[in-house]
Amino acid sequence: MSSLENALEILGLLNPKREVLRVSEVARDLDIPKSSVSRLLQTMCASGLLEREEAGQGYLAGPLSLTLGTLYRNRFSAVDDADRIVTRLIAQFGFTGYVSCLSEDVIVLLRVRQGSYPLRHVRDVGTKLPAFKTAMGLTLLSDLPLDECKRRFDLAPRDGLSWEGVAGKLEALKQDGVIVAESVLTPGIITISALARHHCLEERVAVAIGFPENAADAPMRETIARELLEGASFINAKNK
Repeated sequence: MSSLENALEILGLLNPKREVLRVSEVARDLDIPKSSVSRLLQTMCASGLLEREEAGQGYLAGPLSLTLGTLYRNRFSAVDDADRIVTRLIAQFGFTGYVSCLSEDVIVLLRVRQGSYPLRHVRDVGTKLPAFKTAMGLTLLSDLPLDECKRRFDLAPRDGLSWEGVAGKLEALKQDGVIVAESVLTPGIITISALARHHCLEERVAVAIGFPENAADAPMRETIARELLEGASFINAKNK
């Protein structure tokens, strides 16, 4: 691998559960010589992508990482509006709220808000999830032409999914504007999702509420779906 590829592999190790990189651990995990790891970490530190621990030998995400993350998030002007909708609904119902965007065949979580419900199912901001296996992913895909969705489906891992089944869900979403679905990735979790658009900037984000299936009966699910759709529709009308 080139130095650039190695550097990208190293950056890919950073996540909310692993905030510190250490030379020996990185060398072991990526099977790269310690001397190369040390040199790359120092170079990334000099660029601002990383910075040294104040007390210790580790490396943390640096100020340039924050700048890049902010630039990515700022591409989605509807995020703050969507976040307000989600925040209001989790205050009302106590469940977990999400805002996400689409990147080819995956979604990226942009905001995650935890409610008061004691049984929590929380994923970290920045987490990538397969679009065709998530309610939010299907919500975002439903705004694309069906042939474009088919192109992405053909390139994505199938894992038992059929295009006919996916296409049926997409058509229903185009008609209803909201989806209530049991999680394929986490059985026992229900996700309700709707689409928020910024028409002028051609942006789209999914807003969603997730909860254990025994935490909300059918009338409550219908209420959440209706209010989520109303909130998304407000954002859509505001940003035309």
